[in-house]
Amino acid sequence: MNNISFVGSGNIAYHLGKVIKTSGANINSISSRNELSGKQLAQSLNARFCKIEDIEDSVDLVIIAVSDDSIAEVIEALPSSIRAAIHTSGAVPIDIFGTRFKNTGVVYPLQSFSKIRELDFYQVPILIEANNPAFENQLVDLAQRISMRVERMGSEERKHLHLAAVIANNFVNYLANEAYSILENQGIDGSLIRPLM
Repeated sequence: MNNISFVGSGNIAYHLGKVIKTSGANINSISSRNELSGKQLAQSLNARFCKIEDIEDSVDLVIIAVSDDSIAEVIEALPSSIRAAIHTSGAVPIDIFGTRFKNTGVVYPLQSFSKIRELDFYQVPILIEANNPAFENQLVDLAQRISMRVERMGSEERKHLHLAAVIANNFVNYLANEAYSILENQGIDGSLIRPLM
């Protein structure tokens, strides 16, 4: 899988596109509702910007990196001649693809992404699911080029992992902010509790 197109130009597409390109793959095209960020991402990845219906059916893989609520809409808009399509969501099951494409799957990077924060993608766990064993092996091979921790995981397990990740990522940060606010309101240096955290 060395000729890849993306739908989406947000945080996941930015980081995943960059690391996949660095691994030696060609990013063929970027399609995005946000034309400005789509064109910027396409330029940074030496790819073309196009409408979703103009994604070439010769690409090896289409990566749908959009919000969970938009995945079904993107699947319907993709040309039916696409060989393989995946999404990157932890919470959306693989069966959202139905039987629209021969090869479908999920490549879920377990990380919170921001364009302004660089990260070592090789440390990011990636969870893989596919609708057939041969395609799953191809996705594992692709993921192992960009991460040292790649595991196969079904939709039901991934849903629970995603929930745990949201709690660990968001609520722990929220509690840390609350702790710092308590200290700040009392004029106490917040760095005193940093070793506890």
